[in-house]
Amino acid sequence: MFLLVKECRSHAEYQEFLLTHLKKEDPCQLKLYEKVINKAYLLNLDPLRDYLTGMYASDQGRPATDPTDMLRSLVVMIECKVTGITQWALDLKRNRILTVICGFKPAEEEVLPDGKVPPHQVPGVGTFYDFLKRAWLTDQAELKRRRMQLRAPLKKPRKKLKAGEKMAPKHPGVIKRLVDRALAGRTFERRPERLIQELFARGFVDQSVEKGLIPENLLVSGDGTSVRTGASSSGVKVCKCREKGIYRCDCPRRYSDPDATWGWDSHREEYFFGHTLYELNACTSQNDLPIYLRLVNASRHDSVTGVVALAEARKLFPNLRFGGFVGDSAHDAYDFYRLLNEWELAAFIALNGRASGNFNYEPPIKVNEFGIPICPKGYPMAYYGFNKERCRLKWRCPKMAGKRKHREKVVCEQPCSPSSYGRVVYTKPEWDLRLFTRIPRGTRAWKEVFNTRTSSERSNKRKKIDYRLEDCRVRSRLQWYWRAHLIAMNQHLDAWVAKEKPDVLALIFGSEKVAA
Repeated sequence: MFLLVKECRSHAEYQEFLLTHLKKEDPCQLKLYEKVINKAYLLNLDPLRDYLTGMYASDQGRPATDPTDMLRSLVVMIECKVTGITQWALDLKRNRILTVICGFKPAEEEVLPDGKVPPHQVPGVGTFYDFLKRAWLTDQAELKRRRMQLRAPLKKPRKKLKAGEKMAPKHPGVIKRLVDRALAGRTFERRPERLIQELFARGFVDQSVEKGLIPENLLVSGDGTSVRTGASSSGVKVCKCREKGIYRCDCPRRYSDPDATWGWDSHREEYFFGHTLYELNACTSQNDLPIYLRLVNASRHDSVTGVVALAEARKLFPNLRFGGFVGDSAHDAYDFYRLLNEWELAAFIALNGRASGNFNYEPPIKVNEFGIPICPKGYPMAYYGFNKERCRLKWRCPKMAGKRKHREKVVCEQPCSPSSYGRVVYTKPEWDLRLFTRIPRGTRAWKEVFNTRTSSERSNKRKKIDYRLEDCRVRSRLQWYWRAHLIAMNQHLDAWVAKEKPDVLALIFGSEKVAA
């Protein structure tokens, strides 16, 4: 269907519309929507106008609802904790205040000359779904074909993994192949979600950088979280086995969420049916702001997704400098370290325990499991800096360097070096990128950076608990992508409101009347 959009309303025009129409409402009623009003007032969608108009025809078709109002309405829907579009469309038609906040013109109270009441401009349910589909860059016929395709039953795995254990990659060597592809500059340009990611990057992440909420030289934390789909793991049977008295069969069936698979939730220690939401998070920001989201199969390993996510994020944000990567033990793979080393990203990744003590090449000195050299007396040596010119780490005698409380614990009557400076040892990251990281494992500097990984956990908590991600119970990859990004947009808006502290009601009515 062709819909015509020639030009979107500017942010200044929306703000004028908002202030004009809210003056007609009861201040006491508006006080209940104060947070939503402040967020909508700051939501500047001007950087997205070209992207949004590009989703529609410019020379034919009937006039469409302003796409900036459509996107703003969906963002407000998430803030109001409404999980269904059908319910949201009904709420907008019943609530004049929400209608105005979203940018739609409400039904006027006066009566037209013909005796009819002017209709409101609130879009219907189908209009919302049409907007979501237009941002999904794939043929709609292909989506329908996948939903109707018959597939073999997806059986739940029987083997229960240990606490904290991750599912291993299905295809050996896949991480190496992806790393080689990423280093060659190849990315996945045909992915259907790329426009949604572009809208989020240009309209929210870039503005957070301009506001100083995300540093241009940043550390990113990568982590995946389970997302349970609203579809049934049993599928819809189309065979006639039930008529024959066969109630358990392995016949092909349809799945309403064809991209959902079985995965292992290491936190809850159980299998789940759905997807994995992988996020790159600006862990050095105060507000735990996400910068990149990707939805993948539930069974996919985080190290596989991490390679693709880093490659796409670097291309999506050419003006940002990625200084390091923080991740859990799922990213502990030699090829992942090779990728970080080639891109000059410092690695802060927990060891997975299965490969402890294994070296790519045997180092010329004795080291512990964290890659710290051990002196002849058995004490860990003191870290003394990184030499960028020679790309090596400097370590000194633990009796002569380091913190005083650590030096006092060293018992050494016969030093191994006659120098007052103490013995010096150098290690090179090229010996083993996994153990000899640029900032040595186990040091205070390494631990301080690694502890910022909790920002990923807090961001996941905001999505799944504060904004009720899994309560949506939608059943398609398209819907899950949109819901996750709409929540991430609200996370950025929350940070904007916390910093700028707008008071729209005081701007409309004056501070004294609003307080009363």
